[in-house]
Amino acid sequence: LNINKILRLKNDLTNSDAIIVEGINDKKQLSFFGIENVFDISGYSLDKFIEKIKSHKITSVTILTDFDEEGEEKAEDLERMLQHNEIKINSQNRHDFRNLFKVRHIEDIKPFTELITSPFMEESFDGKISTIYNKIFNRSRVLSRRSGRKT
Repeated sequence: LNINKILRLKNDLTNSDAIIVEGINDKKQLSFFGIENVFDISGYSLDKFIEKIKSHKITSVTILTDFDEEGEEKAEDLERMLQHNEIKINSQNRHDFRNLFKVRHIEDIKPFTELITSPFMEESFDGKISTIYNKIFNRSRVLSRRSGRKT
């Protein structure tokens, strides 16, 4: 895991006109990662989605659909349709994302977003505050020993 490469990719994605993902969970994970210019294609036909992108006057995009068979097919279809509408595709970001994170689904980057966003203190997604120390050191074992129960 190369933190510098991940931060460089995060910077590239942040500076991109738009990032296209498949669903709302993908969009949420990228927003936790600090990337806000994300459009999800769920609920749109590809034609309607292309019109939406054009209405925002976007000239270049990064396609981050999942890396499974269905996601790859969607990426190919999107790429073909976007290029037909003279919108540039940044395929290098997709390639870098796949090689750095080695995930099949975009929403699977949750552990990386937690690592990058705050190495010592983080807010988990259910609103509870926890430290990395609690994750490494099993807290329930400590509490059970203090109360005199065996684990």
